[in-house]
Amino acid sequence: MKRLYTYVLLPILALLFSIPGNAQVDVYKGLYNKSDDGSVYMSVAYNVYTTDKEDLDAYTVDAGINILNIYYNDGSNKKYSLHDVAGKTLKEIFGGDNQENQIVDISQLRDDYREWFTLEDGSKTLVSCNVIARQSDAVKVDPVDVTTDLHSANDQGTQYMTTAYFVKGFATLDDLENIKVSSDASWLNVYVKNTDGDSEDPYKRIDIEGVAGKSLKTILEEEGISINQLYWTYKEWFKKDGSPKLVNLNIKAMIMGETVKVEVTPGLYASGQHDKYEMIGYKVFPSATDADLENVVIEADKADFVSVYYNKVIGPGSKRIDVPVTSDTNLKEVLVSAGFGVDKLNQNYREWFYMKDGDGNFSPTLLNINAKAVKTIGAVDMVTVTDNLYSTGDYDYINKAFFVNTNATEEELDKYTLTGDAGTNIYYIDENGEEQNLNVQGTNGKTLRELLEENNITVQALRRDYLEWFTDADGKKVLVNLNIKQKTIDVNAEKVIITKGLKSTSGSKTFENTAYYVKTSASMDDLSTIILDDDIEYLNVYIIDNDGNDTRLDLFDVAGKSLKEALEGGNVTLDELEHSYVEWFKDANDAPTLVKLNIKSVKSYSLSISDNIIDEKLVSLYPNPVVSRLNVSIESSKSFEYSVYSVDGSLAIYGQSKGDKAVIDVSSLSKGVYFIKLKDGKKYFTSKFVK
Repeated sequence: MKRLYTYVLLPILALLFSIPGNAQVDVYKGLYNKSDDGSVYMSVAYNVYTTDKEDLDAYTVDAGINILNIYYNDGSNKKYSLHDVAGKTLKEIFGGDNQENQIVDISQLRDDYREWFTLEDGSKTLVSCNVIARQSDAVKVDPVDVTTDLHSANDQGTQYMTTAYFVKGFATLDDLENIKVSSDASWLNVYVKNTDGDSEDPYKRIDIEGVAGKSLKTILEEEGISINQLYWTYKEWFKKDGSPKLVNLNIKAMIMGETVKVEVTPGLYASGQHDKYEMIGYKVFPSATDADLENVVIEADKADFVSVYYNKVIGPGSKRIDVPVTSDTNLKEVLVSAGFGVDKLNQNYREWFYMKDGDGNFSPTLLNINAKAVKTIGAVDMVTVTDNLYSTGDYDYINKAFFVNTNATEEELDKYTLTGDAGTNIYYIDENGEEQNLNVQGTNGKTLRELLEENNITVQALRRDYLEWFTDADGKKVLVNLNIKQKTIDVNAEKVIITKGLKSTSGSKTFENTAYYVKTSASMDDLSTIILDDDIEYLNVYIIDNDGNDTRLDLFDVAGKSLKEALEGGNVTLDELEHSYVEWFKDANDAPTLVKLNIKSVKSYSLSISDNIIDEKLVSLYPNPVVSRLNVSIESSKSFEYSVYSVDGSLAIYGQSKGDKAVIDVSSLSKGVYFIKLKDGKKYFTSKFVK
């Protein structure tokens, strides 16, 4: 029979271990965050443990606080917002002394709510809280984002240099006083909310000339545009350093440059099903003349053909025609061969390419084109192989990924032999058009041809769009295109991942923790060398019980034992361990960290405020285990309260002593584990006993 102590919910623990004073409320200051409209909020987060409103009298909400968000649970998780709270104590607020109807009982406060904030140094932190005071404050975040060196062109080919301004919702006109528009700016586009009820567009654009050298504040004041009229969700594509960039803006300064009739972009690359290509992209604007087209020469040694994108006769979109290049030609001759002129070209066609920079590095780029010269530079490999990939599942694996091209022949497939001892995955489309992942065992030594033939999967049925993340040999994450994957168990991988230096809090107690993640590949012998410290109080072991539910076992008397001895003493087998359990802790630097584990050692290392805790040397509690009568005393106490709780948090016994001693009749209690809480004035003591 296992020593099974069911998991005690955090709200119950917070109740059992609560103490008054500072220990009852964690206060986090120096926090801020932003809303979608750009507003910035300075925040103070409170994590309230107590259920006694008197304990909250010492906590006063700062002046200037606009709103208090309270996270609670009355059967479903909710948030309640209170106004007019500045200068009040938490006791007054939870006592209902505010102008709104009080609906939150302090006992309903959530203890599992966490929220991300930014700290004053710009780093992120995850805070456990159930009450958050927010104050609007624009100091910590720039009220205006300025993006320079942007390029764009209109339909006639006129080129523009653009500076984008994103003025946020919390900005003031004074924030715009020092932001000067360039002295050679032609005009300013301002995007404002559309209040015209006849239009479905959420914004409209105001064009303002004569802006050169002026500040944004002066421009908006002259036009009578207020900050709150600006539209805050407008985004626009530009080119920056030759690459496309999507920019958030509501004001942009435009500098008119030259007019280009044909924009030529060399250095583009792509791969098709059969071949790899080098390309030159052309954007022919409607204003281009025959003379402009004749000046754009396409050399025969740099192009096999030119793809031309033109408008459909019916409906939106484009069609493509490929014009062969057999000798040097120009764009006019290409269009004549295609049978149409500039007016039929599609002006909105965009395509992704790889672009090569001066250092020979490739980066993806989105290009607006309507023609491209294409040169074949090599055949696509029929089978692409990627080695030294790592992943973790039931075991740790070394993987090899194969991407088999549709045109791969049996001879090509026979060149590749599988070596994985943990089977091979095949990603394919079945006869019903459904995506499938078939895991095949016993593939070591077989060729790719044999693998597919034995499973009746054709090369054409293999998936072409399957991508998977791995870790490479250098520890970096890589995204690999594959349709066949061989798996080899990594025998050198760690069987147990140990994470030290963890801290956690439950109620008023703080714990040092070490997390153990025992993998399915581990054996009991692997655990025999992992020795627990001599001051470990107990182990939390997370298992899957006979009903398939996640369950926590608490194993006591484990100090100095190996993990193997501890588990065997609790009759826990390795196949029972939960392998998807994760838990939040704070690390040694007080940063929140999410740790995967199935075993956790627990050691109390401090109490929040020792002044509010009854010294255990003054407390006597016996016998333990107890049969019928539990003797309790607190030295020198005039009278104290006692409360006995079952492990599900329900109150079983309550009473008050006469003097410094009490005899508690527990004969009516069922056998099991119970908690006892003693209260002497404003001091508390909590312990556990067994019936």
